[in-house]
Amino acid sequence: MTKLFTRALVALAFTFALTGCEDDTGVDLETPAAIESDAADIGNEVEADMQDAAAETDAALEEAGDNMQEAGADAANAVEEAGAEAEAEIEGVE
Repeated sequence: MTKLFTRALVALAFTFALTGCEDDTGVDLETPAAIESDAADIGNEVEADMQDAAAETDAALEEAGDNMQEAGADAANAVEEAGAEAEAEIEGVE
């Protein structure tokens, strides 16, 4: 009986200690599910942000590729025009 009473006192002291910690820190030690839920929400937000960033990166890379193709086509046209002018000058000299 003495062991049971001692264990009950220890359990009661532990409960008061937890309640005291909760009051001192403002952390609710009895609801880890709420903390887990908040962590899951934050994880979901981070995942959504990463997916948005990946989509923006893909769009930027596609736009950069299109711009490079246009620049390459412009450069090819400029080289062709310069070649045609040079050819005309050579024919004029002959």
